[in-house]
Amino acid sequence: MTRTFLTPGSVVFVLGSRAGMIRMTPVIRAVGVQQAFVYTGHDRMVTAELTELFTRCRPSLVVVQGDSEAALEGALAANAAGAPVLRVDAGLRSRDMHTSEEHNRVLIDHLSDYLCAATSGNVDNLLAESIDRARVVRTGALAVEAVTNALPEENERLRYLSRHGVRPDGYVLATIHHQNTTDTLEFVLAELMAVARAGWPVLLPLCPHVSDVIDQVGRPSALYPLTVVPPVDYQEFLSLARHAALVVSDSGGVQEEVTVLKRPLIVLRRSTERPEVLADFATLVGPYEGVAKRALAMLDDIAFVHKRLSSVPCPFGDALSSLKIAQVVQVVAGESWIW
Repeated sequence: MTRTFLTPGSVVFVLGSRAGMIRMTPVIRAVGVQQAFVYTGHDRMVTAELTELFTRCRPSLVVVQGDSEAALEGALAANAAGAPVLRVDAGLRSRDMHTSEEHNRVLIDHLSDYLCAATSGNVDNLLAESIDRARVVRTGALAVEAVTNALPEENERLRYLSRHGVRPDGYVLATIHHQNTTDTLEFVLAELMAVARAGWPVLLPLCPHVSDVIDQVGRPSALYPLTVVPPVDYQEFLSLARHAALVVSDSGGVQEEVTVLKRPLIVLRRSTERPEVLADFATLVGPYEGVAKRALAMLDDIAFVHKRLSSVPCPFGDALSSLKIAQVVQVVAGESWIW
């Protein structure tokens, strides 16, 4: 676990992933009060250590984001230490209690004192669970700002494509990281291979833990004809997603990002905590529900799909979420919660 030097009265941001750090950085910069962060990475069982830290340093506010174990540990520790909690990404609900993330979402929301929700639907979810409306602020999603700020100019984007030997609108970008997907990894890979064999190059940046699963299966060479590449940074990923004909992913964050990039998405899940994407941008397809068939059907008329999405507004707000969240932090940390 990594942490900055904490002093009494600090606003503490608990971060547990690279994606969380990217999204929260504009908030941290905009807060403008004494602040610190704790980065747990992939650590587990750190609640006791965080509780001791918060009890000793007495933060004015602990800010948690996302549905990771780190976010839950931060909320639990702050609650145990008597520190108020502000929750970013509140009110996301998939209604699928078979996933640990859904349990985390509900628990974190109900442990939090103040909640920043991206959409009106997220606000409604919180009110339906009897959370006081006075504790909830609709701010929009940080992903909108993250994409807007990080997306390279077109020339740089095209250089990334050239590096991977693909052309705009001529390939599929796939990402896999969710536990439920890795449990059915061989089947998912077979579906992606079918898309590649149909003439659509499939670019697959492979995160380390998925690569480990493939190694355990013992068939890494069987990934052909997929174009497998090492993990890419955020700007490169956005460039590849912006020019992909179709994105296939099990990621929650990607569901928000495609609405800014105006790209169609197949969500490799049976449920989503972001149903706003289903109206226009995304389709839910479970691992055993014919991913290749659905993908190829969309690709048959992909130019029309792109044209239609180009004028669909993003359902997750504008690029001002960090300022709105920072204002909430400043008000709460100053003990003046007034809306």
